Amino acid sequence: MNPLDSARALFYKNIEAMKTASPAIRAELERENKKLGEEISRLANEAEFQARNEDNSNNASPHFFSASVPGRLTPPAAVIPGDQDQRSMLTVIGNILTAVSRDDAVQLGTVPGKEAIAIYSEVAPTPVLTGELAASHSTDFLTKINVLPVTDQEGERVLVGTSGPLAHINNTGRRNPQNAASLAPHRYQCKKVNLDVSIPYADLESWATVENYPELVKAAIDRQRALDRLLVGFNGTYYADPSDASAYPKRQDCGVGWLEKYRQEAPQRVINGLSVAGRDESNKIIASGDYGTIDALVQDGWQSAIAEQYRNGLVSICSAETLFRKEWPFVRHLSPDRPNYERLINDIMLKNPTIGGLPAVVVPFFPDDAVWVTTLSNISLYWQKNGVRKQAKDEPEYNRLAMYESRNDAYMVENYEAGCLIDGIDWR
Repeated sequence: MNPLDSARALFYKNIEAMKTASPAIRAELERENKKLGEEISRLANEAEFQARNEDNSNNASPHFFSASVPGRLTPPAAVIPGDQDQRSMLTVIGNILTAVSRDDAVQLGTVPGKEAIAIYSEVAPTPVLTGELAASHSTDFLTKINVLPVTDQEGERVLVGTSGPLAHINNTGRRNPQNAASLAPHRYQCKKVNLDVSIPYADLESWATVENYPELVKAAIDRQRALDRLLVGFNGTYYADPSDASAYPKRQDCGVGWLEKYRQEAPQRVINGLSVAGRDESNKIIASGDYGTIDALVQDGWQSAIAEQYRNGLVSICSAETLFRKEWPFVRHLSPDRPNYERLINDIMLKNPTIGGLPAVVVPFFPDDAVWVTTLSNISLYWQKNGVRKQAKDEPEYNRLAMYESRNDAYMVENYEAGCLIDGIDWR
């Protein structure tokens, strides 16, 4: 095996070792792979120029002549990150493989499109070309709910509660204590979902000069995988093998999400098929409905479907379109007599949105015809600790770099009594 192939083999061996290594050993392997990447780049460049020398010794381009040995090509120096020269493809591929193999997820800011991860050279006098993440949906919702690791793929969560009020009086006979710790089994099953992605060689070649390209790739992949979990969580209705992305673009067949859990396991907590009156540009009702506003529907829903002991910390989870439908009639009409007052009211309302008297939480991919009333602590995403499988590899036979990942996930509602789903809203 020649030195180039040996370096490549060791590089990929280190990547495989990182998956199970301790943090200290993983850091050492990353440092070693960084050096190997530079060595692979140097050896590949030397091999390329040697081949050109052999094929073009008689008519080589004048730009590649050595002053000391006429007619021979001079191998370039090793490419150092930060140089203005384009880096070797092998270096780019190596850096991407190293980046995506790390377990740590890149923390994204709250302003889409501004999460630049720039790496600047301390010695290069010319500006370094850096990139930014493209604007996308926010994944903040996953930081507000429970994302819990579990050991078993299938199991039961036990909810401990009381069967009801305990106070009673019986001074003449034998007392009959109530059950103060009723156990309610709550079953979960983590199902495997693939989150694979590839990058064509053409894209790698086009963006090889972007210094932070590997880190941006990792950040974009991490964010999209998080968004996919939200997509399935709010739209998934069943688990199909294989799934059909063209027929179900919202990934309805990639698992049973939170809303479907309510429909299947707690139908008594689902308020379905009620309508909201339609209004014209003057905010006059032009089509009657069961309720005059979405606020009235949601407030009536959660007050009738959720017991009083579970009403602390409730929020209304909805789509951006639903919030727009609710706020727009108020925003578009300003009284000429009190414009400043109404602007102030609108500003307060838009900065602190509510639906049904509860704080509104707008999340991506949520259905436009539904509102989910519950607490954020009542929503969980279970993932199996030993069910995460990752592999990143160069696939020259397909002219691409591929990153394979699968996870075993389960979307869980901890207590159905602490929430309700207002589903199938008919906007008149």
